[in-house]
Amino acid sequence: MSGVSNYHILTGYAPQWGRSPIGDRIELEIREGGKDPKKVRSVTYPLETKSGKATWLTNPTYPRADLAVVPLPFNLVKFEVPPYCFDMSSVEYDIVPYPGEEVSVVGYPLGWRDKVNRLPLWKTGHIASEPGEDFDGQPRFLVDITGRQGMSGSPVLCGHRGIYYDKSDLPKMKGSGALLGVYASNALTFDDKEPTTEGLGEREPAAAFAAGDRPELGFVWKASLLREIYAGLNLPDFTNRIFSDLPTT
Repeated sequence: MSGVSNYHILTGYAPQWGRSPIGDRIELEIREGGKDPKKVRSVTYPLETKSGKATWLTNPTYPRADLAVVPLPFNLVKFEVPPYCFDMSSVEYDIVPYPGEEVSVVGYPLGWRDKVNRLPLWKTGHIASEPGEDFDGQPRFLVDITGRQGMSGSPVLCGHRGIYYDKSDLPKMKGSGALLGVYASNALTFDDKEPTTEGLGEREPAAAFAAGDRPELGFVWKASLLREIYAGLNLPDFTNRIFSDLPTT
């Protein structure tokens, strides 16, 4: 089992800044499977081993990708019902995303959530760039959405009920869904005195833009990056080098 998030959530900085993480651990909530959404387990996970090695992975081909995978040892938490997780079948989808298609970003905008059931919110947007192309040469695309703090690291999903067209341009009559990528940031550029952050989900300097200057666009890093990370993951080696060297506190 592993968690997927943004690089800047783990470190506090954009990948290109090249700075050490602000903190030394992250806190996760992992929901059990089953019908009761309130059954959530909290886990604290260190960002470095006792030897100073990172406990999380990035895509080596695209070092600027604001994406991170955190493999989690199963013995960290015990579940009555194993949680539901995305797998590669959600990434190896047969639908063809297109500009203007509706997508959902599942997260916690400005911290909003269902506090009783401990559930995230579904915000709706639309694909705003050619999803088959890499925006500005990076494996990402844009969505037209009112993005806010708390949405970073959210899965970006699309689904169909009824007729849709697959990659062979053939119509199909069944439900289909896909994990298109991971939402990372608002499409903003800050003051040139600092490296470009592209509007990470951190504090936004008030002087950087006027209230009406928001393009209401967000970057989504493509799910294919996750496939490449998992394909290059040697789990036994990772277990020996990382899991066996985790801090005890």
